[in-house]
Amino acid sequence: MFDHIRGDELDQRKYPWINLTEAAVYLISPDDAERMRAINSHDWERPFKRLHKWIEDGKLTIYEGWTEPYKAIPKEDFFGVRIRYPSYPEDRQEDIRRAYQAGFRTFIDCDLSQPRNRYFEARTFNPKWRDLKIRSQELVAIFEAENIDAFNEIAATPDEPAADQPEERQRAGRKSALVEKAIAECFPKGIPEALPNPELVQQIMKWLTDYCKENSMPPPVISATTVLRTAGRKDKDA
Repeated sequence: MFDHIRGDELDQRKYPWINLTEAAVYLISPDDAERMRAINSHDWERPFKRLHKWIEDGKLTIYEGWTEPYKAIPKEDFFGVRIRYPSYPEDRQEDIRRAYQAGFRTFIDCDLSQPRNRYFEARTFNPKWRDLKIRSQELVAIFEAENIDAFNEIAATPDEPAADQPEERQRAGRKSALVEKAIAECFPKGIPEALPNPELVQQIMKWLTDYCKENSMPPPVISATTVLRTAGRKDKDA
């Protein structure tokens, strides 16, 4: 199930077609250890929500892969359709089994134990589509484009270093821009004067971690000094 990914690389040549479960695994994190932690804790909502949005927006095409040639499935058939995630905690197994029964509702079955993802319609007991597939090249292109857009958004600032400046200085400027965005999101009315520096740094670091995780980006290495300097507290006691 996980052979198609190593680190943040998806082997598009060896795996030109993958199913939705494999795509979700790829989107969880660029870090292997974090990916396995999320899988073991059944943390599927975020990657599948992202996939579902791309499908509904028409960015990502789903194909019926049961017989060749593969046929594209209209995006409208996925609007509002629930997904049975690949795994759930033990205390939810019975509820999930009852909720996702063939014939009960329309849903997509992405169970880890199945070699293929299947699409079930309400009031029918056999899958309408037995093997949902997507092009790995298309998935990677969409994912990388969104990450570039996200990075450009956080890096876009009037004070961004010019392109002809040294790389180290440009990198520092991008980090400061990211911290400025975090400060604006965490403290829209300004940083409270009474907030101690350690707590300020902690809140900013948490925002940065959550933001990068949400966008499946590796977290940047930003020091407490950079946070305090950007927040205008460089000369205050930490």
